[in-house]
Amino acid sequence: GRHAGEHGGAIYVDKNAEADIMALKKNVTFKNNTVGPNNKLEAIYLDDATLKLYANKSRKITINDDIEGSGKIYLSGAGKIYISNETALRQKGDIEFINDAAVLVIGNELSLVYADLQLANGSTTNIANNRINTLSLKTLTIEKNAIANVALDASLKTGETDKVTAQNFEGGR
Repeated sequence: GRHAGEHGGAIYVDKNAEADIMALKKNVTFKNNTVGPNNKLEAIYLDDATLKLYANKSRKITINDDIEGSGKIYLSGAGKIYISNETALRQKGDIEFINDAAVLVIGNELSLVYADLQLANGSTTNIANNRINTLSLKTLTIEKNAIANVALDASLKTGETDKVTAQNFEGGR
């Protein structure tokens, strides 16, 4: 991992800028990136910026550290994009995830607390992690006439399932 003074342990995307991270021939992993004197985990900081994550088929991008700031994160490609850390995006800003036909794997439902999530046709969002929990979003948007896939945990023994809640819902048929 890397260390930065105030923001963006690994990457700082400046105001109105755009950064692309692509897993084309190898996997990309963000792990143990820190900021500040207390070595707080933070991989990426967006200063009202855009981040595009693309993973080729059989490749993956794994983000184990926090994402903070404000902006948009576009997810695409035939590979998988993992948000693994429990606190990866505890809404420390105004970040919108736009899943444009990618496979987004959320390792812990608490990773995207109060984030915005937009699902495009053909996208997959996977919150199955062998425990029942709730993914609490600020806004869930589904493109008009889109067929989006969501994988979740279900207990046949108790009848419980993962839940997805949103303060706002937009789109659909």
